[in-house]
Amino acid sequence: MNPIQITKGFFHLAMSNFRDEGHPIELEAVSRLKICEKCDHRLMLEKELNKKIMDCPLCGCFLPAKARSGEFCPIGKWPEK
Repeated sequence: MNPIQITKGFFHLAMSNFRDEGHPIELEAVSRLKICEKCDHRLMLEKELNKKIMDCPLCGCFLPAKARSGEFCPIGKWPEK
C-alpha cells in the first residue's frame, strides 16, 4: 500500500462527485469495485460480521478510494493497465 497513491485515490474519490460517469477513472473504479463485490475474502468477512464492509480485508484500504488510486489488488484480481 503506497500512501501517496491512496491519498491520490481519496482525491479522485472526492472529485468523483464532479465527474461524468464516463470519465476513465470512474469507469475503472466501477469495474474494480464490481470485482471486489464478488471477492471471496470480502464475502467471507461480511458473512462473519453480518454487515457490508467498504474496506479490503487483505490490505485494509478503503475500497472506493483504492479503486481510484492506481494501486493494485493485493491478490491480483484487478486487470493491469
